[in-house]
Amino acid sequence: VRAKKVTAKRIIQRMLHTQLAGAFDCFSEAVIQLAEHRRVVEKTVQRWRQPLVQIFFDGWCESVGVLLQELMDKANSMAQERLSAELSDAVRHHRTKLDE
Repeated sequence: VRAKKVTAKRIIQRMLHTQLAGAFDCFSEAVIQLAEHRRVVEKTVQRWRQPLVQIFFDGWCESVGVLLQELMDKANSMAQERLSAELSDAVRHHRTKLDE
């Protein structure tokens, strides 16, 4: 009787182990499938975001271009004023030498 109980217990443990192993295999496959779905969703969201990023980057480039143009215009006008002042000083200095 005892041997039959031990044998039955082993059979039940094997059945439970087989069921547990099968359940773990299903769980493992589900985790892999979820990771694949996440990867697909992430790629899709990246494609959706990319046009937005491109639009913002183009706007930023345009604003930087406008800012640089304004800075160059300001620097050019300052340089022209400085050259004009130096030229008028040189003319005045030359005229005073001629008058002497």
